[in-house]
Amino acid sequence: MLQVLRNPDAFAPGGGGGGSNSKAYWISAPVPAHRGLSALLTAKLAEAVGEESVVQGMNATCDSFYSSQVHQDIRTTYKDPQQAVHS
Repeated sequence: MLQVLRNPDAFAPGGGGGGSNSKAYWISAPVPAHRGLSALLTAKLAEAVGEESVVQGMNATCDSFYSSQVHQDIRTTYKDPQQAVHS
């Protein structure tokens, strides 16, 4: 797993408080999954949906405006996604 955080200051006029050297995003070092739990979950999923449908990989967890505002999914919170932009 990786965590990706947006730096809002980097998007402010003139680069914000961090100046032009502010990074727009912070990305953590990878954190490996628990091997035993991952293997068990992979096996159970393969039984349920077929081995060809299961892919092991890395996940990036991201912070966004909508998650910070307690909006779980703009497609379900707003009937019109443009409403999310203008509200």
